[in-house]
Amino acid sequence: MSKRIGTQSGTKRFISKVLNRPFLGLLLILALIVGVWIGLQLVLPALT
Repeated sequence: MSKRIGTQSGTKRFISKVLNRPFLGLLLILALIVGVWIGLQLVLPALT
């Protein structure tokens, strides 16, 4: 239980760190979008 609380505070600290550096946040969002897109490209042909 205490571990989860620690993770939450760590996440909050990480988010505030990202908000202090908007460029880093944008880069992170871009990487996430690209990752999801690549994942879809790999998964969709397997499904059809």
